[in-house]
Amino acid sequence: KIKMNAIVCLILILTLVPQLDSTLSKTDKKKKKSTVDVTVPPADSLVTQRNLVTENPSYKDILHNHLSYSHAHAKTKLFPLATLAYVTPWNSKGYDHAKTFGPKFSFVSPVWLQLRPGKSETGFVITGDHDIDQGWIRSVKSARKVAIVPRIIFESWTSQDFHRLLTNQYVANGCAQTVVNFLKKYSFDGAVLEVWSMLGGHRNKELAHFVRHLAEDMHENGQLLILVVPPPLLHK
Repeated sequence: KIKMNAIVCLILILTLVPQLDSTLSKTDKKKKKSTVDVTVPPADSLVTQRNLVTENPSYKDILHNHLSYSHAHAKTKLFPLATLAYVTPWNSKGYDHAKTFGPKFSFVSPVWLQLRPGKSETGFVITGDHDIDQGWIRSVKSARKVAIVPRIIFESWTSQDFHRLLTNQYVANGCAQTVVNFLKKYSFDGAVLEVWSMLGGHRNKELAHFVRHLAEDMHENGQLLILVVPPPLLHK
């Protein structure tokens, strides 16, 4: 049996508000109508050639150019390092953008799935599979080998559920097997796991042990694991 090298990418989610909310979710805020004109794509030049890649971009530049891209380079990966793009069901344009710019990304992570405790102690359920669009996946992967790694978020978990997961090896095995089998069923390349922030920074050692266990099982089945780790809250 050939084991893959352990690959766990840490995705840092940055926030500018005092309270950290590192999950991707639909916003309830009403959008204000913009008074800044936007440029219709495509453009003739790259964003780097237009001096738009800067440490301190202006909001006007973002609003004016966010739809403007170089058509000639739309499917060419220029950034040398690994890149990940989230696609959310509540933003339908994201699906089209992923098909247009898919070749630029190493990983595309549709925000589809929720891992929930099952009725039995070692049973677990992954919901959200009704959102899975195999035709869209084929379109994204057609031009270039892009790994499709849906986000799996732990949802409806109580503190007691987490306690069982982190202290009972049989429960941990059942959880890992549920994830592996689900990814196999839909031929996904792996998953983006969002669980670290659920415990508010507590029991990190036990949680790390579970994540390593899950990663080993996934790697043995040729699956990638990307772990979302939010930045720590630092007091001023």
